[in-house]
Amino acid sequence: MLPKLTKKRSVTFQTVEVEPAFVTAKRNALQDLKSVERIRISYSGKGNKMRYAVEVFTNSSNCRMAANTTSTISSASSTEGLTSQYESHPTVRIEREQDEFVDLRDKVYNSMLLAHSMQYCKFCSEVLDEVMNGVDPGGVFFTLFGENRVVRKLTKFTEDLLARTAQSAHTDSQGCCSAQMLVPRAVHDFLSTTRTTTYMKMCQVENPLYNIGHRLHVLAYFYM
Repeated sequence: MLPKLTKKRSVTFQTVEVEPAFVTAKRNALQDLKSVERIRISYSGKGNKMRYAVEVFTNSSNCRMAANTTSTISSASSTEGLTSQYESHPTVRIEREQDEFVDLRDKVYNSMLLAHSMQYCKFCSEVLDEVMNGVDPGGVFFTLFGENRVVRKLTKFTEDLLARTAQSAHTDSQGCCSAQMLVPRAVHDFLSTTRTTTYMKMCQVENPLYNIGHRLHVLAYFYM
């Protein structure tokens, strides 16, 4: 016969809030973007075979970006005599084509266009200003003055978009529009994966011309 229990035992349940996966993904992407110190781009090939090596240097050992350094393109900066181990080992080294930079621009633009029917939020206004008034990787005369200029322009486009996204986005997802959830992930995926296919399909709207009508539609909100 079992002995009687002298004390009553009680179980206390505690509620735990579970964060949605897309919120976690956005926060992790934003944390990685803020750890980026600089970006270096070099090129290889000619004409339709032109490819660009994007090297990402971070200041965090906890960065979640995949350490992909398998690019076959030799950096144009290698002749400058890199001496430090930091300079020689980027966290990420990945190859891109020019149209992938254009795709990134369009994805960022489209996500903000779909996020608001009227006036844009502060995040979208600031990032949109960079997209509209900054470097346009799909410009008509973008490749006219040689590949060295293209590399400088692509570097500036990537660095400026990264900086504006990291500075303007809020870590807290409460009150954020859909663009503020999607844009950090789009930029993160561009810098860390071989193709940006993981970007949510909901913001992939056809925008082949990036036309003047859209530009005027956006600029109108800045002067309302």
